[in-house]
Amino acid sequence: MLLTYNQERKQRKPVDSVGWLDLPTELLIEILKYLNPRDILHCQAVCRTLRDIVADCAELQYFIELTADNLVEGFPKHGAPSSAERLRLLLERRRRWRELDWTKKHVVPIPGACQAYEFVGGAFAKSMGFFGHSSLNVTWLPTRNAPARSIFYKDLGVAARDFAIDPSQDMMALVEAGADNAGIKIYIRSISKNEKHPLATDECLSAPSPQIGTCFIQIVHDVVGVFFWLDEPGLLVWNWRSGKLLVSLQYSDLPVGAWDFAFLSNRTYMITSRHRNGSIDLYAFGDHAFDVAPPKHVVKLRLPEIQLGRELTFFSTHTSPFLGAGNTNDVPFSAPQDDRIHVMTLRYGREFFHLFLKNSFLLSLINCPPADAELAWDSWGPANTRFMRHGIQFQWLRYVHGQRVALPHSLPDSEGQMLSVLDFNVRPRRDRESSQDLPAGYDYAVTREPSPIHKGTLFTRDFTTSLPYTRSTRMSPEYYNGFMLDDQCIIGMKESAFVDSGNFEDIDVFTF
Repeated sequence: MLLTYNQERKQRKPVDSVGWLDLPTELLIEILKYLNPRDILHCQAVCRTLRDIVADCAELQYFIELTADNLVEGFPKHGAPSSAERLRLLLERRRRWRELDWTKKHVVPIPGACQAYEFVGGAFAKSMGFFGHSSLNVTWLPTRNAPARSIFYKDLGVAARDFAIDPSQDMMALVEAGADNAGIKIYIRSISKNEKHPLATDECLSAPSPQIGTCFIQIVHDVVGVFFWLDEPGLLVWNWRSGKLLVSLQYSDLPVGAWDFAFLSNRTYMITSRHRNGSIDLYAFGDHAFDVAPPKHVVKLRLPEIQLGRELTFFSTHTSPFLGAGNTNDVPFSAPQDDRIHVMTLRYGREFFHLFLKNSFLLSLINCPPADAELAWDSWGPANTRFMRHGIQFQWLRYVHGQRVALPHSLPDSEGQMLSVLDFNVRPRRDRESSQDLPAGYDYAVTREPSPIHKGTLFTRDFTTSLPYTRSTRMSPEYYNGFMLDDQCIIGMKESAFVDSGNFEDIDVFTF
């Protein structure tokens, strides 16, 4: 019997009663994957159905936890582990770094003298000059899945006074120790062959400059920069692929009291200054030659005001190296290139402080410049930094990676040394994190509340800083003069960086 229109309408389920929760679970998961992790968590709180879908989907859980740890993955597109396996590896990684529970200690031999060194992308390199020649040892350190391997050049063919490497681009930049007033030369070569890099238009980058006393070099993607000193500082930045000189600044072009330099990205940088109370100057530059479009000053960030008669005598900055091609091989997870912490060391007479500042905050000022060309400390510092008073002396660089900082704390009355790792990627505590007590000799603490700095005889008034951080601490059975770290390991340096010979035979590598 045929139904009348009114009968059929009564039996038909109203269209507006069919919701998106009636879709198959597979389709709901595909829809949720378009959301950011915070929105996924909000959806999970809406109803039991969504809660169970998100909780039971390893792919969504992996996406949430990867973002919570502020990481990017480095698995190959083909042959990558399943989402469940990646999630397991990620959570294990989180726990091990939280507890400083490394999987294994490796003693890696790197014999010979050391004039300059680098630790980038899992590769430790050191050079030594002798009779107008330089040697180079590059050792890719062991990981959980691969042994160490090395390459050694007895004679680079260049008398290199300093160098930088980027293993992700198979690139090294060698600073030639030329004759007085002969200018500066940078040789762009491949690490694997010690030949002109295939992406470089010219093997040698050069620029006229006054006599150089000390210098250091940095590589960021397609640019290489050299900050140098003799009586006065100077800065040179090239596009190493095109050979074009993008920045050429002498003392008169830099901020008064310029002391140190660091890239924020491949087109932005900062200069620290000791002038008056101290400041941080941010700059941006483009792809045009320096004489066509000089760097643009964006903003000056003032430090806390100091009392009359006091002086800022030292103001260095250090952060992790950049990788131009992203992750190197065998790195499942890594910190994003633009999200890193800067560790600034300030000395006022005999008083030492460390200032911790996120790169993302500095980039936000460049991307959206403030109305004022100068910002007083109170308008930016208390909410975006952490100021710490202590006399820790970093002998070896590369103690920063991503948002982690390895702080060596010497304990004279102990047989070992206290290793503390600060992590400025602080996220809300997640249910899946273990709340069990840490083993004896380990400690973990989260600091979110502001910490005071009392004026004493240095500053004009008290102030607080509130950048959140965690501190993981454990005792090391051996004494180390310093630590380095990256995404996969911590390196214990047994020798002092301040001895004249610079010799060391091996390093201890703790893999995670």
